[in-house]
Amino acid sequence: MPERLKSKIYRTVIRPVAIYGAECCPTTKEFEARLSVMETKMLRWTAGVTRLDHIRNDVIRERFGVAPIVDKMREARL
Repeated sequence: MPERLKSKIYRTVIRPVAIYGAECCPTTKEFEARLSVMETKMLRWTAGVTRLDHIRNDVIRERFGVAPIVDKMREARL
């Protein structure tokens, strides 16, 4: 599956579900950190990249064209 399609699926299906679920829970720093970890794991898995490849999370986010999920969650809350 092309990476562009994977990125679109992530932005249209996975991210909205995660943000909706996050709105239902009280937001703490620990919860935001766990949400960020979930996003990073999903993006790495989708890209076929592991931690052993030594590719920074920012590079993977740029590759998929997505902003950090915590920032999007804060935007949705406003």
